[in-house]
Amino acid sequence: WGDEDDDDDGGGGAKPPGAPAALFEKLPRTARYALEAEYDACVLRAHVKATYPNRGLRLVRQGDALALCDTYPRDLIVPAGCSDLELKRVAGYRSKGRLPVVVWTHPDSSNGATISRSAQPKPGVQNKRSSDDERYIDELRRLCAAKRMVIVDARSKVATQGNRVMGMGTELTKYYEGVELFYGNIANIHVARDALSAVQALCRDVQSGASPDAGGATWLGKLDGTKWLSMVHSILAGAVKTVELVHYDRTAVLVHCSDGWDRTPQITVLALMMLEPKFRTIDGFLTLLQKEWVDFGHKFDERCGHTDESAADQRSPVFLLFVDCCYQLLRQFPHHFEFGVDLLLLLMDQLNACRFGTFLENCARRRASRGLDAQTAPLWWFVAERLDAVKNASFAPDDDDRPLLPSLHPRNIRFFEPYFLRFDAALVPRGRRPVTFY
Repeated sequence: WGDEDDDDDGGGGAKPPGAPAALFEKLPRTARYALEAEYDACVLRAHVKATYPNRGLRLVRQGDALALCDTYPRDLIVPAGCSDLELKRVAGYRSKGRLPVVVWTHPDSSNGATISRSAQPKPGVQNKRSSDDERYIDELRRLCAAKRMVIVDARSKVATQGNRVMGMGTELTKYYEGVELFYGNIANIHVARDALSAVQALCRDVQSGASPDAGGATWLGKLDGTKWLSMVHSILAGAVKTVELVHYDRTAVLVHCSDGWDRTPQITVLALMMLEPKFRTIDGFLTLLQKEWVDFGHKFDERCGHTDESAADQRSPVFLLFVDCCYQLLRQFPHHFEFGVDLLLLLMDQLNACRFGTFLENCARRRASRGLDAQTAPLWWFVAERLDAVKNASFAPDDDDRPLLPSLHPRNIRFFEPYFLRFDAALVPRGRRPVTFY
């Protein structure tokens, strides 16, 4: 990022024909100015800025003088009480240098809770400590009213023990004052890939006319056997836990998985959608996707197999699992979202079509090195041109600032039929074509 021109708009360009001007002006772009605006709106709120520089949070800019993590965006929000040297040491103790950074602060100044994201630490089997990391976490903990932090580790406890053998692991909480661990038990990318293959095979059997109940098991029983819905449930449960902690318990939360670019954004984005109504609007939702998935380095290239550089064993439906969770929210709260299922279908169609630059490459720095923002159009233009098609006609905004907490009862986690069975002739009304956004 060090070579970027401060005046560069990130390839945002002119408004496309037919795009609603009001929406287009608010749509996120991949430029750092959009990220700064998001920080101002959702992290560095007025009550947070009022505490600086004695405590609170500050924005740091990576460059030649401060290189922390090359898979993070250039601008990061960190505790104000930590020096640049301490930041480097904390980054050194985290996998891939992905140190804890704040992505949201509670709008209630009396609450003080924050949501941060990172990668796993590096204690290894020798239980190595980092006094800088411990102090850094303590700075975040002290900002919230409860003076408590819960680390939402998206993995299972068994998985973290396996990572310790490779020099990684999870936080040694006995050295972190007021810090607790919560394990999300979300399966890894390899289990997710196998589950999707099983679901696709099941759907092909239905669409080819094969009996869904053949072999002594019902179709729903076979679907349950794929473990896909179980993974959707685990992701939603991690997000709900995060919401309950920051809103009701006034507790700081740090979310991470192994490297912090797969299961981590699944939880953070869903939690923010539940917490604030603005993230349930089209613009707010797209802003979250841009910040948490694109800017913070989800490996779209590797997970989706966009190029020959992506190894087959690294491909996984991480983003599809997240979209499935969004579908669960839309289904349980049909009047609370400005967008409908068609926006989710649009995202999945264009994720794989690669017509736009938004979901290309693995991180912001690689995007910048290849000039993708200048050479490609953002997907958000495509959304702006089809705004009416993706809007939810039953959307009824209200002033209730209580978070949405979906039911986690297994009977309320439904199969994502609008996506998986979109081309099933039995489900498409006669005389109509399936909805596509290619």
